[in-house]
Amino acid sequence: MNKKAIGHHLDWMLAIGLFMVYILFVIVMLKPGIDPLYKGSVLLDLVQDNLMNEINWEITKVPIHIKISSTCPVENGDIKINFPFDWNEKLRLFRENGNELAFSASPKVNLILDDVWSGTGEETLSLMYSPDFTNGESGISGSCSPADYTYGIAEMIKGICDNGNCGDKIDVLFNKNYADVKTEWNFPPNKEFSIQIENRKFPQNLVPPTSADVFVRQIPNYLLKQNGELIPVTITIIAW
Repeated sequence: MNKKAIGHHLDWMLAIGLFMVYILFVIVMLKPGIDPLYKGSVLLDLVQDNLMNEINWEITKVPIHIKISSTCPVENGDIKINFPFDWNEKLRLFRENGNELAFSASPKVNLILDDVWSGTGEETLSLMYSPDFTNGESGISGSCSPADYTYGIAEMIKGICDNGNCGDKIDVLFNKNYADVKTEWNFPPNKEFSIQIENRKFPQNLVPPTSADVFVRQIPNYLLKQNGELIPVTITIIAW
């Protein structure tokens, strides 16, 4: 075989080799028919971030130390103090014993309280504000002014909403269609997840198959009540 023929065969073999390398590169990059891989942490982060956005809420708590003087007549029944905030609805007012107190608020004007002290008394109340509260003031009126009152520093409290006073965000989410939630959260269609908070689970009857790679995360958090009370709770997220 002469040198020209040998060179021709080498060129042909080189061309075929380059073509095969190109085809292999395309297959590796495009992976036709192969599901993309997702790290467990990516799936769990996606569920956790969306979940917290759905069920969290915030309350602004402002203490009010009030001292009722004997000059307030018992028959008046209500107490009026200045109100420096622009809040109107979406308010709650609690006593030290946790009982809710009736009131009426005029933004930047006054706050009228139900006089449960029968003319005299001293106590620190908790004024709570949240845009998630489902209702607000009680609509009372009065004109008696106490001898002394002081507003404390506002405190922001964050937690999970699980009661009707904030719209019960856990139940709202857990009553949604699972497929719709996956779409809203941009969760991979070929992957699944479940969430458990106390005895509530979403979705109800979905469990990972025995052959799946299962990723689990437990998140300590708090249920936030309307009076500012925080109750420890653990959220369990499973993805596969």
